[in-house]
Amino acid sequence: MNYPFEKIRDIRKFRKDMSERKLNTEKAVLAKADQILFDKERQLSNHKQQRAQKEKTLYGAITEKPLSFSEFNHFQQHLDYMREIEHDHIQQVQKAEKKKQNAETKVIEALHVFNLRHKENIKIDEHRLEWIKAAVKEEDLKLENEMDEIAQVSDSFKKNE
Repeated sequence: MNYPFEKIRDIRKFRKDMSERKLNTEKAVLAKADQILFDKERQLSNHKQQRAQKEKTLYGAITEKPLSFSEFNHFQQHLDYMREIEHDHIQQVQKAEKKKQNAETKVIEALHVFNLRHKENIKIDEHRLEWIKAAVKEEDLKLENEMDEIAQVSDSFKKNE
């Protein structure tokens, strides 16, 4: 009693397993992207705190004494440099956010594919169960018919004796 669609069932099971692996891979990529975003946001936050402290220190130094033009230019360049670094951190956070969004999209797509594969498996498993029930019923009918034939033959032998 071999299920005629067993090979198709095997293929569907394989596809489901592959889609599950893909889903797990995409979830891992998302977790990594989430961690990178967290790290980049923390770096930005740390830089903002350091920048505020450094600017406070620099402004304090400026207000205490008169500055030459070159010292003022140096001070201005230092502030510009810290702003550039902050801008770079902001861009890194934005890139990390985009990567996380892409990873989330891929997880959703992989989940959708996995759900489709899972439904396909359920359908063929249900069909297989129905087929097995029908096959068992058919076997029971055959056995009943054979038993009836044996009973008829045995009755005819009893009558002939």
